[in-house]
Amino acid sequence: MISHFATSIIILAASHEEIFAILEEVGVEGMNWKPGGENFNSLYTTAYHTICSQNWWITENLNQVKIERDRTAEFKAYAENLDQLYQMYESIQSETKRILETVGCNEIQHLREVKGRKVSVEWIVIHVVEHTALHLGHMQVTKQLWEEHRKGMD
Repeated sequence: MISHFATSIIILAASHEEIFAILEEVGVEGMNWKPGGENFNSLYTTAYHTICSQNWWITENLNQVKIERDRTAEFKAYAENLDQLYQMYESIQSETKRILETVGCNEIQHLREVKGRKVSVEWIVIHVVEHTALHLGHMQVTKQLWEEHRKGMD
């Protein structure tokens, strides 16, 4: 595997570990709570979207295999536990690794058309890492808001 793709897999795994730690720490009520009301995303929604987005970018855009994705539904996700999300993560992370292992050094600058613009295979991988980190940051702030909300309820 290309070395910076291997590094990307490690960073994604570490980011997802942090995402799951946040979800586990806040429990069901916290993971489904929305700061500021219905127009905001819950921790669970953000995590779910992040994992689905990784799948879409890597499988559909990089690997060029069409997948079913309902992006709107991602932002309505709600859960009573983390079982489904863990299963999705394991499957998508494994598939991401498998796909990246097939990319040769001569292919990283190959272009893919995504949303009307051309981006390289390398750009897609870097974007997935960046997007995951961005949403992890959102989740860290939302967790802080949840903790303040809980203090106000005591």
